[in-house]
Amino acid sequence: MKPIALSITRRQIDGISVTVERKRIKALRLRVLPPTGDVRVSCPVGVPESAVLSFVREKRQWILSARARLAALPPPLGSVPADGEPFFVGGAAYRTVHRAGTRFSVTLSDGVCTLTHPTHLPAAAVGEHLREWYRAHLAARLSAEVPRLSRLTGLSPAGWRIWDMKTRWGVCNTRTRILTFRLELARYSDRCLSYVVLHELAHLHCPGHGPDFYRFIGQYDPLWRAAVSELKGPPGGAAAKKET
Repeated sequence: MKPIALSITRRQIDGISVTVERKRIKALRLRVLPPTGDVRVSCPVGVPESAVLSFVREKRQWILSARARLAALPPPLGSVPADGEPFFVGGAAYRTVHRAGTRFSVTLSDGVCTLTHPTHLPAAAVGEHLREWYRAHLAARLSAEVPRLSRLTGLSPAGWRIWDMKTRWGVCNTRTRILTFRLELARYSDRCLSYVVLHELAHLHCPGHGPDFYRFIGQYDPLWRAAVSELKGPPGGAAAKKET
């Protein structure tokens, strides 16, 4: 169970707005949260404010770099790209073309994503259709990858699901053996998807993230660090940077 925040305060530290949550934990922790780059510090109950101030100041450059990475990311998954803007799926960037039609559909061909929808449909409604399309796309890929890696590793989950998580790519509940995957994975490559599935399956063998855990992953994916690096960047990698 995650520690509960006993108190929450907000303050400005050298121009950075910081939310400080005091919990029953042993060490200071800092996160920069997507999509807006909000800074959140988890702080042990007895740590003085001066220590929090020094901690944030020490992390200032890292905070600015993390915010810059977030700013470089494409719009949230439910946003509707305009004509000519990139549409990301499966680690590739497609050029968006809108076409009028009676029903919503997505067609990918020759580097072009054709979004067909009624012209009177509000952008928010088109975005919801897109999210459901992404969900179906990811479900189809997971339906193949989870069984494949289960056979390879000998580890079988009780089931899996897709959630719209904000900060984690996957979660393994070792008690129920249910795996949960982030909807955003739909925009990333098969290599990334395979790593996240393997990572969560590995928790059925090693609950923590110690040396044994990563040795286990390395047995089945010696190049797993490349996937981790890709997941830290925008979907489409070099293609996304080129578009921006």
